[in-house]
Amino acid sequence: MFRKILHPTDFSEPSHKAFKVLKEMVKNGVEEVYILNVVDVREIATIANMEGFSSLRYDELEAEIERKMKEKAKARVIEMANEIESESSLVKAVGLVKIGIPFEEINRFVKEEGIELVILGSHGKSWVAGMLLGSTSEKVIRKVSCPVLVVK
Repeated sequence: MFRKILHPTDFSEPSHKAFKVLKEMVKNGVEEVYILNVVDVREIATIANMEGFSSLRYDELEAEIERKMKEKAKARVIEMANEIESESSLVKAVGLVKIGIPFEEINRFVKEEGIELVILGSHGKSWVAGMLLGSTSEKVIRKVSCPVLVVK
């Protein structure tokens, strides 16, 4: 079966459903699980721009927003990884946070770590949530080098 699984998450409801599927899969010989959240640099810039501060403080503001988003995400992915390890003592689970464009970071991680399966939600928390398939999910399906399980 699949030994190394990646679960990219944005903590949305579809991602939560995909996490439930992942928890069932760890009972079937999975050795390593990676829970990955990518803090979207475009979202950081948007939030910083909405704050309306002068350009002199923009870099500081952007850095503070990035730090806070990364800190919150890190706590959540570690909690999820601990939950996976409690399901099976044979599984190594790691929670990670990256900064970048979600699809690019997911694709890079799949290649670098030799991921054998990606399990993700059908769409995320952004405005594309109303669409049948989110843009990140669609790009992952089309471009990554391993099988992808999309949970609706």
